[in-house]
Amino acid sequence: MKKELIKINENFENQIDSVTELIQFDKQIMDFCLHHLKSLNDKLKDGAPKINNPYYLADNAIMALEGINKNKSFTKHYSIIYNQCLVLLVSHFTLTIEKIFSTVLKFQYSNDKLPKSAKNQIQLTLDEIDEVNQNPNLLKKLLVAKKKLTFQNIENVIKSFENYLGIKIDKDQKLDDIKFAFECRHLIVHSIAKADEKFIKNCNSIRNRSIKKAVYLDEEIRFTKSELEFVKFSMLLFMQELIEKLN
Repeated sequence: MKKELIKINENFENQIDSVTELIQFDKQIMDFCLHHLKSLNDKLKDGAPKINNPYYLADNAIMALEGINKNKSFTKHYSIIYNQCLVLLVSHFTLTIEKIFSTVLKFQYSNDKLPKSAKNQIQLTLDEIDEVNQNPNLLKKLLVAKKKLTFQNIENVIKSFENYLGIKIDKDQKLDDIKFAFECRHLIVHSIAKADEKFIKNCNSIRNRSIKKAVYLDEEIRFTKSELEFVKFSMLLFMQELIEKLN
């Protein structure tokens, strides 16, 4: 099981890296364009013949590109991209936590290590027990069907790990950052990022988060690069600590 969990975590880290590349893609393009414009400008100014007429030089284009970051003139457009990056982060986290749960559940069942409380809650029929004994992967599918198990809600994740695996997840700041990310992901996907009453109510209970500590009704939730860094760090640390606990 240890090797499987390490592989799952490595895959998650790679997925996070891919989101990071997407977040930083605009900077790569900007640096590329500025590098070649400045190089062209230098050649025009120092070549033979030397060109000093601003009309033929790239000075204005360079200043305009450099001003995009300084003046934050594309902030609204960037925020749309960053919000979608937040959606991606939560999706990767959800799929990874589900894989970890399935792996540990299968291992515990196959090795008769399921907590007694879990056995009492699962309550399989004789036919289902026979099916699961032949294919332990079916156990999670049965839980999803019988217990409405879902990983789309972080509170359900916490309960599932505790109820079925006997694993208690620490409630700390990184977990609150992840909870908030889940709430924002739902808002971005279903409400075009506009804060509604349900979102405000749910966020009021996430008091220990490190980002966007104040949110208001009808506010458009817009993520920044630095806020995404907080979310990424919290998710990576959460996974690392969870893997260590399971091993």
